[in-house]
Order: sequence, then structure tokens, then C-alpha cells
Amino acid sequence: MPRPKKEGLDYFPLDTTFDQKMDAFLSIYEKDGFVWMIQFWREAYKSPVGIVQLRGIFGEVLAKKAWITIEKQQIMLKSAIGLKLLEETEEGITSNGIQKRISSVSNDREKALIRYFKSKERKGNKSKVKKSRVKDFGDTSEKYSEVPLWKQNTKEGFQEYLKIAEPEFDKLRNDYNFIADKKRFYPKINIQKSIDKMWEEYWGTEAGWEKRRKSSTTDLNWKRTIENGMSMPLNQVKIPYGEPDPEIVAIKARGIEI
Repeated sequence: MPRPKKEGLDYFPLDTTFDQKMDAFLSIYEKDGFVWMIQFWREAYKSPVGIVQLRGIFGEVLAKKAWITIEKQQIMLKSAIGLKLLEETEEGITSNGIQKRISSVSNDREKALIRYFKSKERKGNKSKVKKSRVKDFGDTSEKYSEVPLWKQNTKEGFQEYLKIAEPEFDKLRNDYNFIADKKRFYPKINIQKSIDKMWEEYWGTEAGWEKRRKSSTTDLNWKRTIENGMSMPLNQVKIPYGEPDPEIVAIKARGIEI
């Protein structure tokens, strides 16, 4: 049976001394702050991209693991972001240190897999072993023989990223079932214009490409990214007061219920 591809970390480093940001956080929240941060790190390092979701049930679960209320967790999270101990992104909560460690480990794994499969190929050429036997880690050597073009730090890499990502944004922008679903949560927001804003101001720029390029994922499915981004006020394009909502008209014309 193929071995599944490894994601996330099995353990994470805990320094014997903390920096000033962590010391400040602990001086405010003491034991509760320490326990909560440990639980946060556990969730972050289990993730292949180092990002923790704290909205809805996910936030409730983390608060329960840390033996605190959801209200206290929200207060601590606000402080951690204010101290730049953590940061809020389009996709969730993370930190620069977490991202660097996971990226480093992911790169090391990818290089190890490339070396492994190249070694298998060399041995296969020498012994004329059939390609069907050169399998492990749940994939063939072709997947790891080279880094996808859009993840390469080149002008061509950025162009390839745009070629792949832009149609995904357009697809969701014109998916009225998706828009209707978002309208239930954001009735006063123009969803299409908000998606356009996210693309034009971040995800369609080199900064957005760098964010995705440096992540450990090779998946460019944007649905969750847009859903998370929609909850952030800076991405929301509000419908002017008193004006009709053109998206509601378009949704109803298609027979879609809201």
C-alpha cells in the first residue's frame, strides 16, 4: 500500500527563553496565556501551511483545549496580534516564525524525495527495473522530479501563477450559487466586487504570489481563501446605503434561493 505524503510537523521547538513579545504576553495572561499559546502552536505545526482557523467551531475547540472561554481567547488573540506575536492573514492565524519553520521542513522533505527518486531512477536504469516498481510515498518520481513552475522564483513563475490563479477567481466570481451562499452571511456586501478587490490588491500581485509560492501547499484552490478573506473588513466592498443590490437581482433571476 502506498505511504501517504507527510504533512505538518511531528514536534516543534520550544525555546528555553522567550523573546520580549512572548514575555509581554505572558506577563498579561500568565498561565492561561502559556497554555493557550502551546495549544495554538500544536495546531499550527500540525497544519501543512502553519495556519490555524479560529472562526466558529474551530475557535471553540481550541479554547476548550486551553481550558478558557471563547471570550477570553478572543481577548488574548487580539493582544497576541497587537504584540506581533501572531498575525492574521486571509487564510487564518499564523506567525512569521511558524511559516519559516514549516517552509524549511517542507523544502527539506521535497529535496529528500527528489534525491530518493533520482537514486531509484539511476538504480532502475542500471538494473533495468520496470518503472512500475519505482513507487513509494504514495506517488511516482515524476511528481517530485522538479518544483512546479509557478513555485519557482522567476518572472516565468509569476506569470504561470497568474495563468493558473486568475481563472479560479473568475470562476468563483461568476458562480452565483457561491455568491448566494456568501450573501447569507454578508447581505450588505457586494461579493463580486470584494473578490475583485482581493485579487487586484493582493492575490493578483507579486506579494500574493510570494505568499503562496513560499507555502508548503501546491494546491491553488481559492474557495477557502476567498471565504476567509470575505470576513475581513478591509476586503469588503459595501453596497451604498439606499441602493439596490444588483447581485440579489441576478441571483433571483437564476432561480437560486437565498
